Amino acid sequence: MDPYLLIEFQSLLVIRRVGPSSRDTFAEMLERARQFCASSVRPISYVYDGGPIAEGHVDAASRQYAAKWVSENEALLRARCKGMDFAISNPISRGALTAVLWLRSPPVDVKVHADLLAATKAGIERLSLNLDPAQVVREVEAQIARRSPQARA
Repeated sequence: MDPYLLIEFQSLLVIRRVGPSSRDTFAEMLERARQFCASSVRPISYVYDGGPIAEGHVDAASRQYAAKWVSENEALLRARCKGMDFAISNPISRGALTAVLWLRSPPVDVKVHADLLAATKAGIERLSLNLDPAQVVREVEAQIARRSPQARA
């Protein structure tokens, strides 16, 4: 099963890690995020949620790939992306991400939040979308529930 769930809400792309990630699956997710940005005629924004569990977190190889991806896509991000909001529930991981972003920040506004609702609210405000952040989070959770093995049983 794909460890990433990507859901489009108008020009907002919400990405949720739902399982163990590898460099290859992380790269696939970033390619899908790039395609979303490249195909949009309006400014976009990303919300990335690391998920509630630490198992399968983004490893060092994936983080290095992300830095390369940002460099390779800098012009596209500048042209089409209004910003990125990260939802990282673990305070230590949140601090580490903040430090990494400080060293090599994307060319767009970036914020790190403690939960998906706060990150989603910021992404929606960034784009001035007429969306209810709580409804977006409920839809993400509903899609995760539909993907779970228990839901298919």
